[in-house]
Amino acid sequence: MRPRRLELPSLLETLVKEHEEVRTLLKDLSALISDNKFLAAIDKVKDLKSYIDQHVIDEEAKVLKFLLDTYGRENRLGQ
Repeated sequence: MRPRRLELPSLLETLVKEHEEVRTLLKDLSALISDNKFLAAIDKVKDLKSYIDQHVIDEEAKVLKFLLDTYGRENRLGQ
């Protein structure tokens, strides 16, 4: 899996949308577990994993790189 080829503004928009979708998936997963519907919960976890894997790759490869390139490791923002 590789980072998506999106410009930073588009990537950020996509990541925000995915945060909302992941939140919904987590609520659904919680409800399934509370109802002892573990087989259905497994499918929900699989859906969640695909979001999280790609999301982490994008955040680390693109967003974190942008922040480090812009502000450096010593946090030039506060100076």
